[in-house]
Amino acid sequence: GILQQGLKGVQNYISYKYCNPDKPENMTIKYTNQRSNKLKIREDNKWKIRNKKDVLEELYDRDKNVEEVLSVYEHINELNEVEQMDKIQVSFLNMVENVFENDDEEETNVLNKAKSATLDDLYNCYAENKDIYK
Repeated sequence: GILQQGLKGVQNYISYKYCNPDKPENMTIKYTNQRSNKLKIREDNKWKIRNKKDVLEELYDRDKNVEEVLSVYEHINELNEVEQMDKIQVSFLNMVENVFENDDEEETNVLNKAKSATLDDLYNCYAENKDIYK
């Protein structure tokens, strides 16, 4: 599952959330030009240009997305109490915390690779689903 993958799981979750043709209402990030440092975000049914680095910082915001991934996992597995956090969740948190807490080069590279892969996913998603991004 996603939690056993640590940060890669967060990356997969972001791709699933923002590039799922079954949920076109969530396809709110349009990345059409890989050479550009801009992308488009749909807000109030309008496409607004944003800096892609800022958007990636928001997507990889530890508190927001890690909590979201955990809550989806809890929902799927019908866990309802924080005290019920299982070994998989604890392991996931430890892996993710390691990436976010350490400023060493290796962990920074892990985070940057995940962000780069997310950009690739968003670009490919747009290329494959242009009709949905209107």
